[in-house]
Parts: sequence; C-alpha cells; structure tokens
Amino acid sequence: MDIILHRKYKDVELSAEQVSMFADIVQDDEAIRKVFLQIGKMTQQSREEDELVAGVTITDVAKVVKINRKVQNTGGSYDTKYTYIDQKHAERVINNLLVMSLCFYQPVAKTKLINYTSRGKQVAAEIIKRSAKQKEEKGEI
Repeated sequence: MDIILHRKYKDVELSAEQVSMFADIVQDDEAIRKVFLQIGKMTQQSREEDELVAGVTITDVAKVVKINRKVQNTGGSYDTKYTYIDQKHAERVINNLLVMSLCFYQPVAKTKLINYTSRGKQVAAEIIKRSAKQKEEKGEI
C-alpha cells in the first residue's frame, strides 16, 4: 500500500477476528514475524531521532533480521544456518505486508520508507500480547 492509499484508508480498523487472523498469519512464518516486528522497532527509533524521516528501508531490515535459512556451502550442498535474511527475501516479505495493508511505503529518492498502518499497529500489539502471555505461562510451569 502506498502513502496515497494509506491516507485514504488510514482510519479503517480491523475487527477482533481479523486482528487475530492476521496475527496468526504473521506468527506462522518466522521471516514474516521477525521482519514485521523489526519494522515496528526501527520505525519507533527513527521517530525518536527525526520525526521527518520516520520509516525503514528494506536494506535496513535485511541488515538486522536473522532467520534460519539454507546457505550453500563450498561443496555445493545446502546447510541450514541462522544468518541474516537475504535482501530479496526481505523485499518479498515486505511486499506481502504491504499487500496485506499492515504496512505502507513512502517513496524517497531511490528507496521506499516502510511504516506500519493503523491495522499493522493492531496486529503488532496482538502479537506482542500473545508472546508476553506465552512467556508468562512458561515462567509459571
């Protein structure tokens, strides 16, 4: 979703069932979950530093997010390693989040600044609430 479409629908909120559904979709995939939550962390930091340039780029996300992924070794076979996400993979994940209307982008020079929509904030809050609940349950057991 680009910034023009975002402005048109910025006040549209998700119902509780929709928030739960989107949270399930995001949580089911490690890459989507980590990229989505990292966008929130990084945009919050950028807002604190400079209100005019709030948002993150795909490159910023790819430099920070680590996932388990297959990496080709010298013998030609693939091993699963915990390493940084490939930039193309990060771009595909962010495009999915844009299509889901959880994020929007603002074009700046040759890049795009990615931010949460109000719906993205709802889903992020739900995911954070769920993870806090899981940590609490693990602490009690």
